[in-house]
Amino acid sequence: CRMRYIDAFNHFSPKRYFDALIESPAGQKDIGKRVRGIPALYDLDLRLKVVDQFPDYTQVLSLGLPMVDRLWGPDKSPEMSKIANDGLAEVCAKHPDRFVGYSAVVPMNAPEEAAKEAERALKNGAHAVQLGTNVNGKPIDGKEFWPLYEVIEKSGKPILLHPARSREMIDYQGEAKSKYEICSVLGWPFETGVALSRFIFSKIMDTYPKLKIVSHHLGGVIPYLEGRIGH
Repeated sequence: CRMRYIDAFNHFSPKRYFDALIESPAGQKDIGKRVRGIPALYDLDLRLKVVDQFPDYTQVLSLGLPMVDRLWGPDKSPEMSKIANDGLAEVCAKHPDRFVGYSAVVPMNAPEEAAKEAERALKNGAHAVQLGTNVNGKPIDGKEFWPLYEVIEKSGKPILLHPARSREMIDYQGEAKSKYEICSVLGWPFETGVALSRFIFSKIMDTYPKLKIVSHHLGGVIPYLEGRIGH
């Protein structure tokens, strides 16, 4: 028999969410230009054509950057998370042969609502919860997020950890922004390693030992620096 390939990391924005993203303040600037320049990120018909180019190939969908909590404040991010998750669920339900599942997003700038939305989305069929490595520059190992991690652990589904280092996270003091895309080219592997380390050193992983984390980019810098981290 032929093997079925499941591609587990594919960004896609359902239409209602994408329209709101474009209308957001960030969408009116550089990020809006970037996502509009890649139509397969939001054009479902085009995405279906891409998937159909490959035999026995399916995708697990997740939103791309910016994270929901970077686009909207805590007054609106819970609603936009629901719109995104329900939109991804609808796309997967309509095309199960091409999209076998999706990763939910949660409003990390509203921690209590994040736990509630994770529980709702996971019960609704989400296969993971996608988190950024920071919340607008703040760490994700704070105690306010532990109820969220308890919900995810109980579901048996993993966290999909996406680096979220932005240009505002500078490389040197005195500069306004990170230059030369260093924030993502080098910063994302670093940021991923930092977030994973904080999950361990904060004892989140001791408290929720069955919590599973899937990190992008091969675990960031950790595989290369294991000897420095191990002690």
